[in-house]
Amino acid sequence: MVQTNQNWWNNAKLLKYVDSQEEMNNYSDSLVKASAGDEVDFYFSNRKWLFMARFYLYSWLFKWHFRFGFDFKFYQPGLEVKKACEAAESVGANLQFLGSEFNANTWTRLNHETRFNIPEYLIKRYQYVCSNYSEETIGNRQKLSLVGPSAFTENCLD
Repeated sequence: MVQTNQNWWNNAKLLKYVDSQEEMNNYSDSLVKASAGDEVDFYFSNRKWLFMARFYLYSWLFKWHFRFGFDFKFYQPGLEVKKACEAAESVGANLQFLGSEFNANTWTRLNHETRFNIPEYLIKRYQYVCSNYSEETIGNRQKLSLVGPSAFTENCLD
């Protein structure tokens, strides 16, 4: 089972010689259209503009905090999903597509999410200062600084 849809996989399997997330990022614009479907409305409500501002600010803080590269898109399927689908097809496994995690319905529901803001981020950071999560974050930052974001996600998180 993979967290994408058949349309994304049909487009991603054409990328035969893509072996790193950096190479795959070059095709992310065309793959996200296949993954999430049509998420652009003709009319954006004020709530959606506010959400988009909050989301991109929160996304920036997330990437800055964990030291991922700013080209990292946690809301899109990446190289790991492509490799999983290739491995499943090579052994003849039945591939089940669960759909995109961030599909059009999820984006619409997130428009009403109010926790994407700076005070909420700072409160959560303060709550986790002396927890196991902070030690894990420090360890992950050290690994990231040694190998870089792409190698970290491809090797250290498997």
